[in-house]
Amino acid sequence: MEVLATWFIIALMNSKIDKEKLRKECLKNAEDLLEESKLLFSKQKYSRATTLAITSYEESLKAGLVGSLQNGHVTMQEFKRICFRHELKYLLKYAVIRAKIYANEEKIEFGLLLPSNRKEDAKEIFDIRNNSLYVGFSNKDIGAPKKTIGVHQAIKYIKMAQKQFEWEEMVESLKERIKKEIDP
Repeated sequence: MEVLATWFIIALMNSKIDKEKLRKECLKNAEDLLEESKLLFSKQKYSRATTLAITSYEESLKAGLVGSLQNGHVTMQEFKRICFRHELKYLLKYAVIRAKIYANEEKIEFGLLLPSNRKEDAKEIFDIRNNSLYVGFSNKDIGAPKKTIGVHQAIKYIKMAQKQFEWEEMVESLKERIKKEIDP
């Protein structure tokens, strides 16, 4: 994973990857993962449905992060720090874009503030993701995904993924409409 992450960042930094195309591919993958999650849910495979729903959620968040990088609202350093760390990516939902305005230099620098008071929420998503995929154990207990993840958790994370995907899709649609207005 580390080698893949490094390759991805280097390629992105060298601008060999079309960020717009990358964002659209992330959204398409998020949509496919969500659809497959719903199929598994319909077959009562709740643990794997949850895994794919959370992965869809991550891909939608990554699409937003790529868009923020593309628009200059996130620095490459921030992008590298967040992109391949699940728990930081989950915090993107609560992130705030900050702007530093330098009046005497007539410039603006953007950055991203991730909330520290939501780390438990991010950890919960990460733990559910792992519990929906891997057999866990502690002391005398063994936690198989089928026994750990139920219908209610699957519904919760499918809805969460659906909402995030719809948000990113709306942003994409607005961006396309604005482009058409500016460049008819």
